[in-house]
Amino acid sequence: MPEKILMARTWPALAAGGTSIGDATIKHVAEYYAKAGYAVEIMTGDQGLKAYQPIAPIPRPRRRGG
Repeated sequence: MPEKILMARTWPALAAGGTSIGDATIKHVAEYYAKAGYAVEIMTGDQGLKAYQPIAPIPRPRRRGG
C-alpha cells in the first residue's frame, strides 16, 4: 500500500512537467524493481521515458571462503 501513496504524491509534479500517468507508472515500477536489486531496462524509443531508466545496481564483491 505505501507504494500507491508514493505514486499519488509524486505524479502531480511529473504531470506538471508533461509526464503522462502511463510514463509515471512505468518509471515507478522500474524504480521498484531496481530497489529490489534487479537490473532494469525500459524498452522504448521515447528518449524522455528512457531517461528515467534506473542505473544498474553495482554487484557486491563476494568474500572468498576458506
